[in-house]
Amino acid sequence: MQRVLLFSFAFINFCSNIFGQSVPVRDLPGEPIIGKPCPEFHFNQVDFYSKKAVSLSDFKGKWLILDFWSKDCSSCIASFPSINREQQQLKDSVQFLMVTYDDVKHVNRTMYASFKKKLNLQMPCAFDDADSTLFREFNVGLLPHNIVVDPKGIVRVITSKLLGEKLKAFMAGKPVSFPTPSYLNDKNITGEEKFQYNRNLPYLVNGNGGIDGTFSFRSMLTMASAKTPSSEIVDYKKGRLEMLGYPLTYLYAQAYFGKYLRGLNDSLLNDTWLTPVLKLKDTSIFQYDFAGNKNLFCYSLVVPNSHASKESILNRMQADLRSYFGYEATIEKRKMPYWRLIATAKAKSELKTKGGPSKLSDNGKPWQQISMRNQPMSYLVKIVGMYSGVVERDGIPVIDETGIAGNIDMDIDWATDFAAVKEELNRHGLDLVSGEKEMKTLVLRDAINLEP
Repeated sequence: MQRVLLFSFAFINFCSNIFGQSVPVRDLPGEPIIGKPCPEFHFNQVDFYSKKAVSLSDFKGKWLILDFWSKDCSSCIASFPSINREQQQLKDSVQFLMVTYDDVKHVNRTMYASFKKKLNLQMPCAFDDADSTLFREFNVGLLPHNIVVDPKGIVRVITSKLLGEKLKAFMAGKPVSFPTPSYLNDKNITGEEKFQYNRNLPYLVNGNGGIDGTFSFRSMLTMASAKTPSSEIVDYKKGRLEMLGYPLTYLYAQAYFGKYLRGLNDSLLNDTWLTPVLKLKDTSIFQYDFAGNKNLFCYSLVVPNSHASKESILNRMQADLRSYFGYEATIEKRKMPYWRLIATAKAKSELKTKGGPSKLSDNGKPWQQISMRNQPMSYLVKIVGMYSGVVERDGIPVIDETGIAGNIDMDIDWATDFAAVKEELNRHGLDLVSGEKEMKTLVLRDAINLEP
């Protein structure tokens, strides 16, 4: 059985999409190109593997896949358990090689060793130099960035994510579509240059992001494609709202609540369910797939200064969606699930702050340890959702029902999965318990046709 080594690149210290440059930049020397031999690479420091040094030539005759990560990349850290499951399931047919940089303090190296122990990770980890040379040479943009090389050393796929079932199908020779990756030099998954996009200009103006047109007052909806730049711009004062490459659920939530994802500093946290409830005969248009560009839309609204306000823009967006799709939208009070963060009487006493300066620290182990001194409970609620993936995973909010009004002191040590977070909370006399409460909920229904 042939072994597979997977490449997944997550560029360091980036948190948002790279948007097209005004002047196209051509392929970099040594950059992987689909259909061409993969450039040689070398790693002289590899942990938890049979060899301490590896290179591309070591894997000739095998499929190759790598995963680049960093302590600053929350998505990378959160993916460790799922990658580990795939490594265990596929065993000798796939070899994930995690790749990061090694700095003077060896933070990433120490951190990975800790996660390997906590999560029983089966993937070896290779360390690039501190300047992340391979990231530059391979033209890696935003995380994640995946490269698949076939047994002959030819680059077969460059994508932003290799999903388990799609990866297996691809390995079996089936036609598979993958998400478009990000490059420092932006271009399409096929190696073609994308439409160039400047986020400081409206979409489709003077060729910005595609074929251009002119307008004075504009609302527009298009379907996204593999060439579509991903972007969100909401500027009520300048009369502009633009969401490119988003599903309808996101567009409707933005139109009716002013946002489509629950944030960490969110006034809607306790009383609003952001995902629309669909009471429709046909919901297929709401079934989206970022990987395959299925049912993703580009909405652009630009209004003159006289109409530039949040209320006016959201009202117009609501009207546009009604006009485009014909659904009746109402905001109703409905019982929806949530996570109750609760505390024992002992916890309320023991967690109470002893005073002193307000301080936060990760003790040199980001995403694993948090030391809180004289911090509000609201901060703990935020990091529970962020570190455990509760909010990101299923949209269910975490709501503070501990009854702890003042600040707290707390030392946390956990891994990036929900079970580990619950166990650590229990150790402090806290718990996450499922519940239901009335929340403002957007409900979409088919419009009633009153015509004879």
